[in-house]
Amino acid sequence: METSEAMEAATETTATEATDAAQPVVKTADTAQTEPKPVIKLVYIGPSIPRSKLRNGQILSGTEAEIMEFIGGMSEEYAEIKYLLVEPKKLSDAQAKTQEKGNILHKYYQDMAAKARTSRRR
Repeated sequence: METSEAMEAATETTATEATDAAQPVVKTADTAQTEPKPVIKLVYIGPSIPRSKLRNGQILSGTEAEIMEFIGGMSEEYAEIKYLLVEPKKLSDAQAKTQEKGNILHKYYQDMAAKARTSRRR
């Protein structure tokens, strides 16, 4: 008798597994595994901004969202900030371009410097 009960239980388990396997797996926000966001490093090559945490040459490390959150309040007044954040491997070239007249990075740097000077006078 025990053997027939064991066989029935095994059959039920197999049938359940077969039914589950036949149904497509749908991932929802609850069941989907979120992949960790990559951590990046950016260097700020613009002028130091008065009364802020952002200084020339400052290295920012974190996910892109975390970095944008850090500069969030400043980017309203200083829209050029996002263009003056560069990857460390491009640092040398970008710094040279901030000093080269006619280059867009030079314009962004000069615009930021003018706003920073105006901000200091307030």
